Amino acid sequence: MSASFDKTVRLWDVTGAKQLHAYTGHSDFVYAVAFGPDGAWYVTASKDRTGRVIDAATGKGLFT
Repeated sequence: MSASFDKTVRLWDVTGAKQLHAYTGHSDFVYAVAFGPDGAWYVTASKDRTGRVIDAATGKGLFT
């Protein structure tokens, strides 16, 4: 997973070196991401003063 100054969070398949999906719901850079305990979702934190909960399988926001 990567967080970026381009306002995205990207989930990667490291074995195949390909991007699985990108979340683009923030209006400023993303400075932190963390998976939930079961790996089914992840949380983002952005300079835009928001956090998002994202479904890891689909890349869709759960609570945005």
